[in-house]
Amino acid sequence: MRSARITLRTVIEPKRCTNCILRTKMVSIFKHPQVLAFTSELKCILNKQRQSFERASRTILTMITLTLAALALILLVAFLVKELWRPANYPPGPRWLPIVGNTPLIRRMASQHGGLLANVFDKLSESYQSSVIGLKLGRERVVVGLEYDEVKDILCNEAFQGRPDNFFIRLRTLGTRLGITCTDGSFWNEQRSFVTRHLRQVGYGRQAMHEQIQFFSDRTVGRVGHPCGATALARIDPRAQRHQRAVDDRDWLSSGPRR
Repeated sequence: MRSARITLRTVIEPKRCTNCILRTKMVSIFKHPQVLAFTSELKCILNKQRQSFERASRTILTMITLTLAALALILLVAFLVKELWRPANYPPGPRWLPIVGNTPLIRRMASQHGGLLANVFDKLSESYQSSVIGLKLGRERVVVGLEYDEVKDILCNEAFQGRPDNFFIRLRTLGTRLGITCTDGSFWNEQRSFVTRHLRQVGYGRQAMHEQIQFFSDRTVGRVGHPCGATALARIDPRAQRHQRAVDDRDWLSSGPRR
């Protein structure tokens, strides 16, 4: 048994010695002056390559940042020009702000003149010496006509019969833009004919309704400037409460004047 161990040891010992010799030779090779010079030069080259790569990366990143900033600036300028641009032959009116338009101005003037838009438009008409005022409320351009001729032209000209197509209209109609007050074009003409045809069955456009409208108009004009007491309000309230019945009752609509 002992002899076997000695034999095995004698077999392994030469291999260990060989490995030690190889390691010693490798260490001596790496410590050779030429090898050290080569590795030092290689490190310098790698450091220079790394530094040049970092500089190129910073340059590219700077160029990308400047390009994006310039693009954002161009888009911002284009947006402001589009928001502040006043169309040719647009009616006179105050300058508007981006996004909000003339809304802050109208709110401020309304608070100064009793909260009525009619008073605000009258003041603007006096300021710009024009019966037609061009405004922008939010993102929508608005033209206000104050004189009889302008109002008649707006109400009778088919060019002014369109309806706005914006976010709130789409939200109100669940994205369909349908209904009598939210649509225009041929569909609106069809709906208008349908409603007018059925309203005529309850007296719309007939002499009886004309007389009734004239009667109440004269009474209303006659009451302008006179105080309205509690008894008058009490007489008005029941009629206001019967508004729904008035719409549904065909006989009530065509019954003529009542005193």
